[in-house]
Amino acid sequence: MKKETTTSKETVGKRKPASIGGVDDIRDILFGQQMQEYEKKFLQLESLLSEKMSALKEESMKRLDATEQLIKKELQSLDSRLKSERSEQTETNHLLKEKLNSTNDLLDQKTAGMENQSSLLEKSIRAEMHDQSKALRDELENKHQDLAQTINRIHNELKQQKLDRKVLASLLSEMAMSINQDAGGHRE
Repeated sequence: MKKETTTSKETVGKRKPASIGGVDDIRDILFGQQMQEYEKKFLQLESLLSEKMSALKEESMKRLDATEQLIKKELQSLDSRLKSERSEQTETNHLLKEKLNSTNDLLDQKTAGMENQSSLLEKSIRAEMHDQSKALRDELENKHQDLAQTINRIHNELKQQKLDRKVLASLLSEMAMSINQDAGGHRE
């Protein structure tokens, strides 16, 4: 009786390489199509993420360019207004100097006040531009971080799905070997 057990173990041991190849074939039959579909889905997701990132970057750049152009136009407008006002004030000063020497000091004070106001206005606009620029940068950074987190989450999910398939394949392989061993033992 012990001889038969040894012989059946030897037979099963000799059949193992063929059964492992059969398990691989079974695995390919069972999961081959799914693996191809997963690969397609991974490529599609990767492509979609890339497109979204490019679109977001392009939109952000457009917004930033538009804001920059608007700010430049505002500054040019303010500059031309300031130049215009200064030239008008100079002409007025010359006329008033000729006509009324006594009011010269008053006009100089008003001119200085307007320059101070324009300087304050310019500082205010620059501060506002800086704040808007910072807010846009922060928003871009937040969106970038959100996208990076989404990519990492999707990557981890995809990685987990791959691990689950490997565990399932390993279990199926063990079951197939166990079935082959049981089948080999019953034949003898």
